[in-house]
Amino acid sequence: EEEIRNLVKGSAFEGAPVIRTSAVTGAGLAELRETLRVRALALGERATADFFRMPIDRVWTKSGIGTIVTGTAWSGEVRKGAELVLEPGGRGVRVREVQSFEETLEAASAGMRTALALHGVRVSEVEAGMQALTPGVLSPASMLNAFVEVGKLSPGGLRNRQRVRFHHAASEIIGRVVTLDGGEIVPGSNGYIQLRLENPAVARRGDRFILRSYSPQRVIGGGKILDPDAPKLKMHAAA
Repeated sequence: EEEIRNLVKGSAFEGAPVIRTSAVTGAGLAELRETLRVRALALGERATADFFRMPIDRVWTKSGIGTIVTGTAWSGEVRKGAELVLEPGGRGVRVREVQSFEETLEAASAGMRTALALHGVRVSEVEAGMQALTPGVLSPASMLNAFVEVGKLSPGGLRNRQRVRFHHAASEIIGRVVTLDGGEIVPGSNGYIQLRLENPAVARRGDRFILRSYSPQRVIGGGKILDPDAPKLKMHAAA
């Protein structure tokens, strides 16, 4: 327990309760469930006035229904009959049915695990990592400016021009990092970077992401998107 407390110092989990449990005897599980329930209720409901956005993490087809996608809604609300767009790709679709945990609903909103039956797209045209969106709100881009924090346990920090795995929403995209000053961001520090991706991302200012090394695959750190469609840096040090 002391080791856990040391590891989470300075993170969002500092000060979080440590609950002793046993999957064998069941000891502590009731306390764990109640703690999770109380903390979840304390989050409150998210606003639905924002546009709808759901990263897709699973795709399949069902006879008589067609293409179904699932994910956790990040923002807004979606209703049966709504017109959406799948990005990247710009494919327009219509929502035939909305479900959450196998219950058919009139609408689903931010924070809910959601399944959408879609009209206008074949299952072969959709893949995990895409996003279902309100039309006209976000566009795919291959260059993003960001602020990154490199973890204290990161093996070697983050080098200029380093090839990385960019994890954002439900996608993993290979790309390179260009540091603002052309130098290295060492473990335990932070800095500004430009991400140059091999495939476009569908990002919004303020989105969170994780970076992993290309090979071997180890977590480097994480950060926040500042400009989701940035021009290429022209600085000499970053060229």
